[in-house]
Amino acid sequence: MASAAPAADERTRWKEATREGQQLQQARKHAEAANKFIDALRHAQRCNCGNEVTALTLNDLSSVSYQMGDFSKAQQYSRRALELFGKLGKQDHPGFAVALNNLAMADVEKGQYREAEQLFRQSIDCRVRSLAYPR
Repeated sequence: MASAAPAADERTRWKEATREGQQLQQARKHAEAANKFIDALRHAQRCNCGNEVTALTLNDLSSVSYQMGDFSKAQQYSRRALELFGKLGKQDHPGFAVALNNLAMADVEKGQYREAEQLFRQSIDCRVRSLAYPR
């Protein structure tokens, strides 16, 4: 039972860091938000919350990296998120659609229009499928 408490504490810290990062991102304090999301990623990895939580955090990092103009980093985070969702067999998860969209947005900024178009189409298809995803 003693090992469950530290994991629960880390999950709580992950939630707090994620919430704070999202608030900072909405306030357009992108560098601060990125730091909070990096903290959230550390907590996600420490709490053994699973790949889904890690992938969701990578989506947040991708989004804020995009907003900061670091499109290569946004692509890296999105690819890692897609990989984790794929390992979980969760290609219908709403977060998978977000990762596809984030990657497509970064591709547009880098002039990779064909790749972006395909990813946007996949993201839309995934979003439609995710409407039936259990919440």
